Parts: sequence; structure tokens; C-alpha cells
Amino acid sequence: MNWRHPVMVRGEMPRLPAWWLWLALPITGIALAALGLFFTWPLSRGFTDPRFWIYLLLLPLLLSLAVNAFMLSAALHARRKVIWRQLFIEHKRAQWQQWGRRSLCLSAWHCITPEADLAPRLLELEGSQPEPPAEARSLAVEQDPVLGACRLTDIFSQLLTPLQKQWQTQLLPEIWLWVNTEQQQASLALRQSWLRQQNHSLADDRLHWLSTPPDARLFAEWCDQTFIQPRLLLVIYLREEGIPTDEFAVALLIQPPNRKTAKNSEFRALYLFRPLISSADKLEEDLPALLAVQQTDIKRLQHLWDSGLTRRQRLSLYALLDEQGVDLPTKGRHKLVQQLGPAVPASLWLALVIAAQAGDLAQRGQWVVAEDARTLSILQLSTQPAAKVDLPQTELPRYPLAYLSAILALLLVLLLLPVDPQTQQMMLPWLAGGFVLLAGLLSFAMPLEQQLWRKQCEAEWSRLEENPDD
Repeated sequence: MNWRHPVMVRGEMPRLPAWWLWLALPITGIALAALGLFFTWPLSRGFTDPRFWIYLLLLPLLLSLAVNAFMLSAALHARRKVIWRQLFIEHKRAQWQQWGRRSLCLSAWHCITPEADLAPRLLELEGSQPEPPAEARSLAVEQDPVLGACRLTDIFSQLLTPLQKQWQTQLLPEIWLWVNTEQQQASLALRQSWLRQQNHSLADDRLHWLSTPPDARLFAEWCDQTFIQPRLLLVIYLREEGIPTDEFAVALLIQPPNRKTAKNSEFRALYLFRPLISSADKLEEDLPALLAVQQTDIKRLQHLWDSGLTRRQRLSLYALLDEQGVDLPTKGRHKLVQQLGPAVPASLWLALVIAAQAGDLAQRGQWVVAEDARTLSILQLSTQPAAKVDLPQTELPRYPLAYLSAILALLLVLLLLPVDPQTQQMMLPWLAGGFVLLAGLLSFAMPLEQQLWRKQCEAEWSRLEENPDD
């Protein structure tokens, strides 16, 4: 699936025939029967003969009832097809909303930056105005007397210490690691730190090395996966020569679905929804789709953390938000490039941790927007999960009762025709058996027709997904 939800024509509900037509048919039938009996009925038999009233009233009423039932059956069948199409569209929309509302449970997070209490300063919770750093600063790393310990080992130790309570009573996490250094050096430092803290070595199958800086696609993949063990994402950026930006280290702990966080946790669990990944020229089409999924109430969105958008992209995004009715406070628009220094490919994760800290400080819904390789990534964080989507029931009545009533009325007409009683007795089992056989065939025909309708709708839906502009 994708964020562009196809617009499929729902179809207009056919109207039933006018009310006067239902009365005109029996009246016309009785009038024609009276005209025929006026010329053919023998006077010697009189008008008290039951056959006279059968031919004058009962047979015309049965025939008109059959015609009316056939008309009603055709109208209901056309309406049933439209209803099925509308249910199919609603079912697809519900599936799309379920897909878009999937989220990950962010149970713990921690970041190390040159500045302590970074999030409160950016949120202006202490009354100080955010100011850009004068120059790039390095992480404050404590001196470790252990022989052979490197700087990365100390960074890992400081990064993992606040998160240990999260897996003391639960399964140990699987680790996804990216550091802008050599893999062997970073892996060795992480194993040393893990051994020192957990008193056992880190298994090879628990460590996943990311060769390139991860982007929001990583969380998009995790939203579609079912996993049992917690997942820990570690992103560490050490200053490179010629790039005047701050260093940072980030840890994000994702809990498996349907698993509660530890009771003694110092963190408030947050819901990280499926990210929107779009290009700048397609954002005008994709952003309304993101809001239509209703991951969180737009009134809860209080802060937008801009991690490296250009001025044009930023103004375009704000204009689209205003068009969609997202009333984002002016103080909630944070340009991290001005406040933290130039962005790097992994700045998304630092912005995400800052947004998580803001959500933990009762700042409600958070947006994180980042630009990477000409693509825009938008993530939503909230303390509340998305509302549950109920799939509509795509079941319709199997038996067309109006059609069976018309057949039954015609069978009664055949039995009442002017034939001898012996012939009527011979016709009765054949007519009854044919009626039962027809009812049985209809019980199989209607599900087959619904499957045909489904295939037709699926084919049309596939064409719309492949060619949305059509």
C-alpha cells in the first residue's frame, strides 16, 4: 500500500420504480381480464362460479404480482451491486487507515549532546530564549581509568545506563547500530560496554550493523513487521573534519506490539506512527493523505521539529498545514539548524529524541520533519494511540426473495389454468421440484456473482493504484 489513496467512483444508488406503477399493473390486469371474460364467459354458468372470480381477480393479481416482483428484483439487484461497490470502497479505506495508523511503542530514549537539558531550552520551558551555538562543541566524556577503554566505550556506557531498567525484567533487545567510524571499532566498543554493564557478552545475532545512516524507512519497515524482542536503535555521530556541527549520541528503544513497558520505568511510553516519506514536489498530494489517516488529532499537534529543511520546503510545508487546518503554534515551529548547527544525515534521530522528550514533558503531539537525499520524512509522536478502525461487513443477502416470489406466483398461475384436476396433480411435483432446484441454484449463484463483483472492483482498484492520474 501507499499513502496515495485511490479515488474510486462510488456509484449512484438506483431508484425504485414510482409508487403508482405498482398499482397500475394489477388494475390494468383486472381490466384486461374483465374485457376478455365479457366476450368469452358463458352466461349459462353465471357469475357465482368460483372460476369466474379466479379468472377475473386471482390470476391477474398473481400475474401482476409476478411482474412487480421481477421489477423489484431487478431494482434490488442493481442496488445490491452499488451497495457492494460502496462496501468494497469502505473496506479498502478502512484497510488503508489501518495501514497508516500502525505505530511503534517508543518506551525509552536517551541522547548525549554537548548541552545538558537541551529539550527544555528549545521548548523555552525555563524562560530562556534559544540561541544558536557559537561554535561546534564535543561530547563531555568522563575519563575511564580502565586500561584500553576508548572514547566510544564511554559514550556507549553513558548512553545505555538510563535504559537498563527497561530490559531487566524483560527480553534483551536486538541492537541496530550506526556510527560514523569503522565497524570493527564501533562493534568492539559496544561489546566492551555491554559486557561491563550486563556481565555477559553481546551475542552476534543481536547486533545489526547499519552501513549507511538510517532514515525513516527503517521505522516504516518495522511497522509492518511482527517481532517479539525489543529493538534498540543506536545512532552516534562524531564530528568529522571540516563539518562544524555538534556531536551527539542517540538511543531509541522500541517495544514489541502488545507488550507493556516496565512498571518502574522513568519514561512515558510514546506512540511513533508510520512515517510519511515523500518528495518535495509530491508533498502537496501526500500530506493531505497523512492527515486523512488520522494518526492523531490535529489539535494535539503542538510542535514541529525541522531537521534540515530548506527555506522553500519549510514555507511550502507551513502553507500546506494552514490549508489543511493544522493550527500549529508559532512557538512550536523549531528550526534546529539555527539552534543546533548544520544538519547531518543522522540528525533525524536527534530531532526525534528531542520530540520524545517534549512529549514526555506534556507537550502533546509532536512532528519531526527531515530532508535526506531529496526526500522528506514526516513522523508523528503522541502519548495516545490512534483510534481503532472497524472494518465494514461486506456481506449481502444471498437469496433474492423478490425473484423467488415472482417464480412462485407464476407457478400458481400455471396450477390455476383451466386444465383437468388429473393434469394439475401431475404438474404439482414437477413444479415444486423445479422451484426447489431454482432456489438451490440461486444459493450458489449469488456468492459467485459477489466474487465476480469483487474481482471487477479489485481490477479497477489496481488500475487506479498503478495510474492515479487517470
